Formats: sequence, C-alpha cells, structure tokens
Amino acid sequence: MDPRETRIEALKNLLRERIVILDGAMGTMIQAQQLDEAAFRGSQFAKHPKDLRQNCDALNITQPHIVQAIQRQYLEAGADIIKTNTFNSNAISTLDYGLENHVHALNLAGAQIARQVVEEFDAAIMNPPYFKIGADSVHALAMCDAYRSQPNIYTLFLSRAAELLQIKRSTLGDRINRCGLGRAETSVAQETALATPATM
Repeated sequence: MDPRETRIEALKNLLRERIVILDGAMGTMIQAQQLDEAAFRGSQFAKHPKDLRQNCDALNITQPHIVQAIQRQYLEAGADIIKTNTFNSNAISTLDYGLENHVHALNLAGAQIARQVVEEFDAAIMNPPYFKIGADSVHALAMCDAYRSQPNIYTLFLSRAAELLQIKRSTLGDRINRCGLGRAETSVAQETALATPATM
C-alpha cells in the first residue's frame, strides 16, 4: 500500500470507530486578521487589475503562513480533518476576481499548505493520524465544467449544499466520471443545512 492508500484506509478505520471532527470556518478566521488589499495581493498579484480583498483563496499563494497558522489552530483544538482553503478555487467563483487562469495554482497551493500542516502534526503526534480534504462550492449547473479544471481531486467536500438537485448533480458517480474525477477511490462528503420549509 502506498502512503496515500494507507492514509485513506486509516480514515476509513477511524470512521468505523467514532465520529471524526472536522475543522471550522476559514473565512471568519481570515477576516479576524483584518488584512488590507496589499496583504491579499502580496508581491505575486501586486499589479493585478481587480481588487482581491476578501478573496481568501488568494492567500494560498500570497500569505500561505496565515492559512497554515489557522489550520494548525484547528488541529490543536482537536480536529481530525482540515479542509483545504479552496472554497472558491474553481473556474466560476474566481471570475469575480479575475483569477480564473490561476485555478490550478490556487488549488495546488491550498493542498500543499494543508498537507504540510497535517504532516507536521503526524510527525509530532503519531496517534491519531490527521487528514485533509478538498473543499469547494459552486452552483450545480456549472459543476462539471468547473471540476474539469481540477482533475486530481481524491476527496470532494461539497460545502453549503442547499438543494437536493445540487447534491445529486455533484455526487452521481457517472457525473463525477465525466467531470474528470473518475478514480475508483474518489470519495465525496457533503455539508448540508436543513430548514423548514426545505428543498432537501
């Protein structure tokens, strides 16, 4: 078994034993930093034509240490799983900021940051292991096109899914395969809010 398969099996075993703890919100933690436009831009996007303030995902490239610090806090607080800081790192959500050509770089940086933090904690505390998953949010009708630009997803976390149709479009196996996620071991998790009246 390669290291990735070993980690997946460890997560499955942990899920059989108990409820695992997911981290909390990234956006509110970043807002608490009170970063200005220059901080969001960094040197990498200093001459970018659109404002980047409030684009939390851009910090994966411009201020990775801030993202790392927040993820460390969640693991220190007892989380088993941390999400990548990639909630809006898809070809649709990045349009507002003019970052649609940086989707791959945003996702790669987000995954590398989370992996580094997880490996730090694994090295310091051998039991239990820690995990990371990829987080994304996008309207159901555009999901397939958006995910074609992210072909290396192994676990897809659907955040704030509010409609049954959205979840169906996101999780159907054949749909996922057509989106370029067709690895047999690809897993899907979802975060859902229930209300009355509800569309779920």
